[in-house]
Amino acid sequence: MLAGDNTVSGSEVQIPDPCGEQDVETIEGLSVLKLSQLIEMKLACGSTNVRRTHKDFADVVELIAICKLDGSFSRFLHKSVRKAFRELVKRTAGKV
Repeated sequence: MLAGDNTVSGSEVQIPDPCGEQDVETIEGLSVLKLSQLIEMKLACGSTNVRRTHKDFADVVELIAICKLDGSFSRFLHKSVRKAFRELVKRTAGKV
């Protein structure tokens, strides 16, 4: 998979460019995907591959809880995964 490719067949979410400033940030001297990019990829892959769904969605639930994200964070995500994100936020609320 290369930057710009779709994350999975049938998904509109693309693999971020690891050199693109809009996709990467530096934390403790390391270049890492921005949180929004990581969540987008997890939701896109989990939504279209039943073998990955539980793992990827569980990872997103953990990020929601640890980072104390709410539904408003969905504005940073690709429109194709916003609904799934908001649903996970709703399911996570009050259970952390």
